[in-house]
Amino acid sequence: MHKLAALIVGSLVLVSFLSGCISEKEEVPTIVIGSKPFNEQYILAHMIALLLENNGYKAEVKEGLGGTLVNYEALKKGQIHIYVEYTGTAYNNILKLNPPENWDPDYVYEKSKEEMLSRDGVLTVVKLGFRDDYAIAVKKEFAEKNGLQKLSDLAPYAPNMVLGTDPEFATRPDGLPRIKEVYGFTFGDVKQMNPH
Repeated sequence: MHKLAALIVGSLVLVSFLSGCISEKEEVPTIVIGSKPFNEQYILAHMIALLLENNGYKAEVKEGLGGTLVNYEALKKGQIHIYVEYTGTAYNNILKLNPPENWDPDYVYEKSKEEMLSRDGVLTVVKLGFRDDYAIAVKKEFAEKNGLQKLSDLAPYAPNMVLGTDPEFATRPDGLPRIKEVYGFTFGDVKQMNPH
C-alpha cells in the first residue's frame, strides 16, 4: 500500500482516491481514522468508516484521540490515516498563518490546503459541504428583555458576562481577538472548556 496522509474535509473523493492504492493481490489495509474529543467528530469519523467499509476497506476509528495538534501529528507520523479538520483551525492553529485582511472562507480553505501539502505532505481531499462556524448564544429571555438581535448589541452587556468557549476560540485570531477588533468589546470573564 502507498503511504498516505489525508486530511479529510470530505470523504467521497477519498474513497475513489484510496482505491488506487492497493493492487488486487495485496490484503485490504485497515484505514485508521482519528477524531477530536467531541460528538461531531465522533459522528464524522464513524461516517467515514462506514463509507470506507462499504467500498471494501477495513476501517478503525480512534475516538477522542486528542485535540487538533494531536490528530495532525498522528496523521503526519502515519499513526492515523485520516481525520476531519476545520479550515479555520488549520489556518490558525496548525499553520499559524497571519490573519488575512478579509476572512473569506474560500481563501482560508485554499491557503490551508496549499500550505499543509507543501509544508507537511498532508493532502486535503475535499470540502465536506457544510460550514461549522462559531456562534455566540445567550438565553432567549435575556435576548428578548434586552432587545438583542445581533452580536454588536452585546457591547453594553459583555463586560458583565461570562463566556464559555473551547480553548482554541479564546485565542485564535478569528475568535475572541477578532470580536474585540471588529466590535470593540470583551467579555468580563472567559471560561475555557473542552466540548464533549
